[in-house]
Amino acid sequence: MSLRPSVTGAQDSYVWYPVASGSYSAKSGYAAASASLLPTMNQPVVPTTFNWHKSVWNVESPPKLKLLIWKIFHEALPTGLNLQK
Repeated sequence: MSLRPSVTGAQDSYVWYPVASGSYSAKSGYAAASASLLPTMNQPVVPTTFNWHKSVWNVESPPKLKLLIWKIFHEALPTGLNLQK
């Protein structure tokens, strides 16, 4: 599969589809980003009863990965901040 040049000889150009003019601006980018977030913002927040600490051990994974997840939850990774404690 190959691309063929334009039959009319027109130059390539960038088009920003969310606006009729096709020109990108910070305002149009912000509007597009805000519009994509609105559906998730209008959904009700449901409190989760998911117990991460119990569920880590029920995952089918190597013990090494389970230990890593446990260390992340308990802030036991040897990061610079944790080593200073």
